[in-house]
Amino acid sequence: MIARSALIRRPAIAVATALVLAFSIANATSTVRLDPSGVDFANQVGSAGIHLAWDDGLLVALVVADTTSIGNLDLPGYAAGALPTDALGGIRADEAVTRLGFVTTYPDGVSFVQQGTNVDAVMRGYAERLAELGFTVTREAGTSTLSVHRDGQDLRAVFGSHEAGVMVYLGR
Repeated sequence: MIARSALIRRPAIAVATALVLAFSIANATSTVRLDPSGVDFANQVGSAGIHLAWDDGLLVALVVADTTSIGNLDLPGYAAGALPTDALGGIRADEAVTRLGFVTTYPDGVSFVQQGTNVDAVMRGYAERLAELGFTVTREAGTSTLSVHRDGQDLRAVFGSHEAGVMVYLGR
């Protein structure tokens, strides 16, 4: 005989598994992807650079600070032992970046707060880099929003003031 708690747990486990799979699939197929593997979390870095690339969609890569023309993100303080690790003790950068809260991932985009105080200057930097990647870039009149198009993909880059810098959203 199966205990009642086991009957309750099975559907809950199935639902949790389905949600994890759906989230993984959404991230794998989303228009904007995040690659935080260039961040050296083990050495408790204080910032990371932002680099944009094209790889069948827009790729936002976090790299060594001060190595890109777009700018940096401040990383919050953290204890190395508090970061998620794999079975070999390596830090899982993809999980750490969202757990620390300095990048928020969505099914069709990402948002983060970038260093800097001038929204227009940050927006110009993104517009230039996106144009280098082959995007058609237009600024929506009277806003801090860029409409970008490439290979049938329509994206938006939205910029705004934030107490810690400039808030950036890249996605649909």
